[in-house]
Amino acid sequence: MPLGFAKLNTLTYPQGGVAPPDPIGTLLYRLDNPNINTTSGSDQYGFDIDMNNSYIVVSAWTEDATGISNIGAVYCYDVTDGTLLWTKTGTQASEQLGRHVRITENYVYASTLYWDQNGYTDVGRVDIWNIADGTLNTSILPTPINDNNIRFAANFAVNNSNDRIAIYEVSSDSIYIYNSSGTKLYTTSNVFGTGSLSAILDGDSNFIIASAEASDVAKIYTWDGTLVSNLTKPTGYVDYGSYVSVGGLGANNWAGVGDDAYNTNEGRISIYDSEDGSLLYNITAPQANTAVFGFQFQIYKDRLIAGVINNDNYGTNDGAAYIFDLTDGSLIYTTYSPNQLSVGYFGRSVAMHEYRYAVSTSNISVTGGALGHVYVFATGN
Repeated sequence: MPLGFAKLNTLTYPQGGVAPPDPIGTLLYRLDNPNINTTSGSDQYGFDIDMNNSYIVVSAWTEDATGISNIGAVYCYDVTDGTLLWTKTGTQASEQLGRHVRITENYVYASTLYWDQNGYTDVGRVDIWNIADGTLNTSILPTPINDNNIRFAANFAVNNSNDRIAIYEVSSDSIYIYNSSGTKLYTTSNVFGTGSLSAILDGDSNFIIASAEASDVAKIYTWDGTLVSNLTKPTGYVDYGSYVSVGGLGANNWAGVGDDAYNTNEGRISIYDSEDGSLLYNITAPQANTAVFGFQFQIYKDRLIAGVINNDNYGTNDGAAYIFDLTDGSLIYTTYSPNQLSVGYFGRSVAMHEYRYAVSTSNISVTGGALGHVYVFATGN
């Protein structure tokens, strides 16, 4: 059995519809923190995750090495059975590789906000690896590098159809759009009015959505940097822009903007038409014992999966994940933490693709400590 893998079920999707897939919510397997340097139980394994039909990538941005703290790590697995394929680790103290991770069909992308370069601190960087074997395709650094605290790659978004990446830089309050070779294509300035470490970006094949809850701003751009809409905040907002995601199916294109402090931290997610920016409806927390709804979510086709780390179902902050139908905002399915342990923060990161969805719990371990896990479930499709 591969390192860091607990097999709970075998998932085989038949061809030609011979037999139905596993029902929605079926637990397929659990990924355990490989803890490759065996130095700490506080690696934040599962801090960010992403998946496609072949791979799942998991970050542990506070992974330590012997004598070097918070270098970070990124793990890439075979999504069909959880086999660990390759691993990347940081090299500088406190660089925190894996603050944000995304994948396309061809590449794995990971940011390190606090990378130091040319004698300057907190410059930032994005690495792009070939997804099949982990070989480095390129690293993207800001230009020029002439000061401390540039904080390039506070967050980023990727375009699966052409492997473009949109990177937000704090010092210039700008989004830079590159191709997968690291060539800069477009620049969009004055995104939030002031540089923001709270910036969140997401992208699909048509649009980029960017938000900063510190400024209560959310905007939609095309992949050439053209502003589509400055989204209108709904009534009663508190921390508008706590998280964002964009996606669609056919002629329908949706954008979601979170407000995890709405209604005394109950939280909500506002759903927009990403083509014209019109507000369609709001989704509020499905349960009374749920807090900070809108803290973490992802849109995939006509579904939205939301992780809620402060759900109190079994104890305090054991967490939950909710799947919604975006055509009408209805709740489809609720997944509670399989480990049923308090302060597990199940729902720290979520991802969905076709037959599977994944939910991480970055603060606890069923084997003790705070090593973290990622649980992979069937969508029932």
